Amino acid sequence: MKISAKPLFLIVSASFGFFGARYVAHADDTDFRKKKVVIIGGGMAGIGVAAMLKQEGMKNVTIIEPSPSIFYQPLWTLVGAGLKKNVETVKPVADVVPSGTSLLPLSVSAIDPVNNTLSLSDKSIVSYD
Repeated sequence: MKISAKPLFLIVSASFGFFGARYVAHADDTDFRKKKVVIIGGGMAGIGVAAMLKQEGMKNVTIIEPSPSIFYQPLWTLVGAGLKKNVETVKPVADVVPSGTSLLPLSVSAIDPVNNTLSLSDKSIVSYD
C-alpha cells in the first residue's frame, strides 16, 4: 500500500499541558529522521515540539523566533498572588532551545507550501521537507 502524502507529517497535539509529536513517513522513505523540519514560533509549544523531535532522532530541526525572550506563563498566577517576581517568568530563548536545534532570531514574512520554503524578515529563504 502506497501512502500518497508528503514524505513527512508532523502531528502535534497540545492539551492540558501535554504535547505529543508523531511521524507518518512515506512508504518508501527509509530514513525520515534526516528530513529538515522548521518550527515557526519558539514559545513553550515550539520548544517542546523541538525537544520531542530531537528525542525521536530528528537531525535537522530549526526554530524561527524573533523574540529574544520566552515567558513561562503558568508562573504568572504566582506573580499575581505576590509569591513570585515577574522577572522569574522570563528567560532568553537561546537558553531553552534543545541541544542540537538551530535558532533563527527572525520572523516569517511568507510561507510557500508549494515550494516548501519560508521567507524571513531579513529577505532570506529557508527550505523544509
